[in-house]
Amino acid sequence: MFPTKAGGVLFAVFATIGAVLFFHLSSAIEERTVEDIGDRLRVAQRAVDGARRLNDFALSARTAEVAATGELAAALATPRDTLKSPEGAPLSDDDFRYRIHQQGNEIVATWQARFTALAEGKEKPRSISADWRREKPDLFYILDKDGVGVARSDDKAWFGPQEANVAAEFPIVKQVLGSGVATNDIWLVREAPMNVAIEPVRSAGVVVGAVVLGTRLTDAEAKKDQVAGYDVAYFLGDRIRKSSTLDTAKETELSKIVGERKLFDHDGRTTLQFELGGAPYLGLVGKLDGHPTAPQAGFVVFANAASARSRALEGVALIPLLCLAGFLLASGLLMLFFRQFLAPFNDIDQGVVEIINGNLDRWFEGPPKHPAAAMSQNLNVMVCQLSGRPLPEDEEETTPGQARRPHGETWAEDRMFIEELNPSEFGARPIDPANASGADAGLGVPSDANSQSGLAPDILRLIRETEDTYKKRLFREYTEALRAAGEPVQGITFEKFHATIQSNAEILREKYGCSRVRFLVQTRDGKVSLKSIPIK
Repeated sequence: MFPTKAGGVLFAVFATIGAVLFFHLSSAIEERTVEDIGDRLRVAQRAVDGARRLNDFALSARTAEVAATGELAAALATPRDTLKSPEGAPLSDDDFRYRIHQQGNEIVATWQARFTALAEGKEKPRSISADWRREKPDLFYILDKDGVGVARSDDKAWFGPQEANVAAEFPIVKQVLGSGVATNDIWLVREAPMNVAIEPVRSAGVVVGAVVLGTRLTDAEAKKDQVAGYDVAYFLGDRIRKSSTLDTAKETELSKIVGERKLFDHDGRTTLQFELGGAPYLGLVGKLDGHPTAPQAGFVVFANAASARSRALEGVALIPLLCLAGFLLASGLLMLFFRQFLAPFNDIDQGVVEIINGNLDRWFEGPPKHPAAAMSQNLNVMVCQLSGRPLPEDEEETTPGQARRPHGETWAEDRMFIEELNPSEFGARPIDPANASGADAGLGVPSDANSQSGLAPDILRLIRETEDTYKKRLFREYTEALRAAGEPVQGITFEKFHATIQSNAEILREKYGCSRVRFLVQTRDGKVSLKSIPIK
C-alpha cells in the first residue's frame, strides 16, 4: 500500500512539474515567438525594400542605355525641313510624325531583339542592368519632346497625339522632359501595376524625347520577393494589387484592412496584428517612395502567427512525454528501493509468524544502519525473554584479545550430560530397525521374529521418527525437562543443542559401529540427561 501511495505522490509531483513547465515555457515561447516574428518581419521589410530599389536601379540603367543610342537621338532631333515628300513638298505634321515613327520602330525592333537574346542567354550581358530578374521589359515606349508616343514594342501602328499622348495620361513625363532628370514611377497600365523608368534623350545637350521601359508587377514577381518564407503583398492606395501567395478572397480581406487602417500612411515601424481567413497574422508595412504617380504605393510583409507558434511549440509538446518517461524511470527506481528497503521488514514479519506458531528459536539479523535493525534487536530480546535465553547485551569476557560472547554459550559443556549405552542393555548391540518394526497398530509390541523383545514404545518411536520430527521433539522435551527440574535454559538454542548432539553422535557411531545414534531424554534424581541409542 505504501509503495502505491508513494507512486501516486511521485506521479502528482511529476505531473505538477510538467504542467508548470509546459504552461510557463508555452507562455514564454509564445512571447518570444511574437518577438521573433517581429524581428524577421523587419528583416523581410528591409529585404523587399532593397529588392524594389535594386529593381528600379536596374530598370533605370537599362533605360539609360537605350536612351544613349545615337540613332535614337538623331531620329528624334531630325529637323522637319530636312524631310520632303516624294514630290519634294514639305511634309504635313502627320507625315512627319509617321517618318519619325518608322525610324523609331526600327530602333525598338533592334533593342527588342537584343533584350530577347539577353533573356535567352544568347548574348552576354554588359552591365548590371542585364543581371536583374527579367532582361526583356514588358513596356517599351519612345516619346518625342512633347511626350507624344513615337513607337512602342507591342504595337507597330502606335504613334501621334490622338493615339499616344502619354504626357497627358502620365504628367510625370512632362516633368522629366522639362527638367531633363530621369525618374522611376509606378503606373497602372490596363489595371496592371507597372514599374517604369523614364529617361530623357538628348541631342547636342538638348532634350529631344524620352525612353520609357517598364516591368509588370506580378504575383510571380511578388513571390520572388519573399524572404524567410514570409509573404508579401503590394498595394496602391487602398487596394492590394499583387501578392506572393494570397488567393482572391484573402486579397480582398487585406485590401479592406489597408483601406480601413490607411496603411499607405503607416510609419512602417509598428507591427500589425490582423486576421485573414480566420487565422491571426502579424505584419509590417513598407513604402515604395520616389514614385510620383503612385505616392500611396507600398507593400505588406506578413506571417501566419498561429503556424509560427505551432512550430515554436513543437519542442514544448515533448515536455509531457519527458515527464512521463521521468516518472516511469523514477517509479522503477522507487520500486527497486522499496523492495530492498522492505525486505528486512518482510523477514521480520515472517519471523513473527514463526514465533506465533511456536518457533522460539527464530533469530532476527537486521542489516546494520537500517531502520529494521533496532526492531530486529528488540524482537531478539523478546524471544530471549520468552525462551529464557540470555539477553543479547548480556556478555562475558573470554580470554584477552577474544571477542565477548553471550552468557550460556558454553552451556553444553557445563550442564549437558550424555550417557553412553550400558553394556547390559541389548547386549551392547545396535538396534536393528528391520526386526524392531512391531505391529502397525501398536507401538512397543514386538513381532515374533524380533530377537530383541521388550523394546519400549519410546525407543520404537525414536527409531521410526523422521529426522526433522526427531530433532524438534528432542529439543522440546529436553528444555521442558530442564524447566521441570528447575534448571536454567538460558543460552540453549536449537542450533547449539543439535550441534552438540551431532558432535557426540559422531563419536558414538564410531564406537558402536552403527549408522546413526539417537537420544532419549531422561531425568534421574532431579538431573536431566540424554541417553544414547545406537541404531544399526
